[in-house]
Amino acid sequence: MALIPGQRISSGGCVTRLNWVGARAPALIEKALGYQQGRLSLGYAIGLLIEPLRANHVEFGGLTLRSGGRDGAPLKDPKLDEQRTRVHDRMIVEYGEHSVAKMLENLAKDPRNLIGDERIVKVYPVIGHKGENPQGEYPMGGGGPQFILTERHDFLIAAVVSGDCIAATAAGWSVSVAENASYDGRARLAKYLTAVKI
Repeated sequence: MALIPGQRISSGGCVTRLNWVGARAPALIEKALGYQQGRLSLGYAIGLLIEPLRANHVEFGGLTLRSGGRDGAPLKDPKLDEQRTRVHDRMIVEYGEHSVAKMLENLAKDPRNLIGDERIVKVYPVIGHKGENPQGEYPMGGGGPQFILTERHDFLIAAVVSGDCIAATAAGWSVSVAENASYDGRARLAKYLTAVKI
């Protein structure tokens, strides 16, 4: 399904904070999030969380150094990869269920989730998840925070980036995010993404 700027969409799965995505070139976002090289080459959309996180529907996913919110490096075999320890489960063992629940409550109440450069975002690549070889598909990322939405939350598609690196915004204007793009265009997009309110 092709996403369009201004569209509202309900999604679960992995999310991160805007400062790990921002107005970067696609290849830099791939490195930050731990996507296989070329994953964003056909384009992607940037979704901004537009409803408060629900503490009972979010889990800690560790950092983008490792894929899927699990400890250790991804494995080639998908079935073996799923056996890696989940970060959230390890935290419950280490800190206790009550403590982790309290941490999630604090996370859910954090005003940064919905505004500013640390707001919660989801990247929607045109090239979808295959899952045939997690090791190849999800190399080590840059170490940004990762959370996992276990139930759908509402997002606004604030920008859609084409395969030629043109970011079309829900505000009706476009800029380039190519590696050689102008600073002014990137700065405009970055400021827009931090400030969008619903």
